Amino acid sequence: MSRRNLLLVSSSRCHPLGYLDHCADAASQLFRNCSSVVFIPYARPGGKSHDAYTTTVRERFELMGRSIRGIHEFDKPAAAIENAEGVFIGGGNTFVLLRDLYENGLLDPLRERILGGMPYMGTSGPISVSPKKTGPSLTSRMMSISPLLNISTFSRALSELWLS
Repeated sequence: MSRRNLLLVSSSRCHPLGYLDHCADAASQLFRNCSSVVFIPYARPGGKSHDAYTTTVRERFELMGRSIRGIHEFDKPAAAIENAEGVFIGGGNTFVLLRDLYENGLLDPLRERILGGMPYMGTSGPISVSPKKTGPSLTSRMMSISPLLNISTFSRALSELWLS
């Protein structure tokens, strides 16, 4: 297995600093060989639109000399992950995040790329989707993700995703 290039951050904000300011140096180091990073805004904190969330992230990453493109801006999201130089998943609603990753067929491509060494950053909930060795069984255990999902099923699915 190749070296994993990860930055897992518990929160995107640290008072009194701005968005990602507290981890900007680490993020710059992680993405040092990436001119562009794919951002996955599915968690939509506070119900933000994908466009609004991507704009927030784009403005911060531009300060670090990196361009951002939201996954929702691609015609083929799975191909975007397969070709990405790096990926950042922002925090928010983890149920919505996992539902959208599942529905868009992104769990397996993300797992493969991250385990293959692609730079990956996740803040808050996206720490939960950092893959371990989920294999094809993950999708069979996550038949439906919604706010009504049985919490034990959800917790088991998340535990399968943790990196070991």
